[in-house]
Amino acid sequence: MKLKPLALGLGMAIFFFLMMVLIHFYPAISESIFGTASGVKMKELFEDLYPFYGEGTWCSSCLGFLFALIDGFIFGVVIAALYNFSGKFKK
Repeated sequence: MKLKPLALGLGMAIFFFLMMVLIHFYPAISESIFGTASGVKMKELFEDLYPFYGEGTWCSSCLGFLFALIDGFIFGVVIAALYNFSGKFKK
């Protein structure tokens, strides 16, 4: 069975985008519900990974989300291509 690189790329792009949005808003939500901000370390990790993400403005957050979309798409396409390439060696 072969994977479609474009389909997996789009699926992974959407997944990365949704995870980035969740990680972005989780500390504020957890602080308002539980009284303590959890998930701050994960947000700091993504501030190090994606350029312009941690500057604190909406524009920088949207730019971080865009980078996550691009990163997810490239990751999905590469994984599908490697999977399809490895299938050529099966007998």
